[in-house]
Amino acid sequence: ILPLPIAAGSWTDETTLTIMWGEDPVPYRASLQGNVLAQADYIIAESDGEVFIKDAWTVVREIAVEYDSGEGWVMAFTQEDTAWYAPTLGEVRITSYEVELEDDMWYESTTWRFPYSAMMTKGQRPIFSEEFFPQR
Repeated sequence: ILPLPIAAGSWTDETTLTIMWGEDPVPYRASLQGNVLAQADYIIAESDGEVFIKDAWTVVREIAVEYDSGEGWVMAFTQEDTAWYAPTLGEVRITSYEVELEDDMWYESTTWRFPYSAMMTKGQRPIFSEEFFPQR
């Protein structure tokens, strides 16, 4: 969730939910924290520093979900995301780190929403459109 219009600053939110497990209701609660950093030029690492997205917003989000075990609140899930938004393209990259605490499992992913990312990760040198600004 990203408040619009995008502006530097931070926000927090909480929500609760009850889910039925068989015959038993189990209360859950989630907290969300977000921070939008000031705009800056974001270098596309896979371009060997030749290409950047001008005035990209960096957004850092953290979510924590816990449930009431009957003996107290137990942390079930945490996730941290960092996303970069280009003024003319929207979200161009997101990295996520997610931990499923009860299963003792974690996941990490990076997603590009950048037209030339497939070419760059294969080592090809694309020709960039005017939306991208080569550094010189």
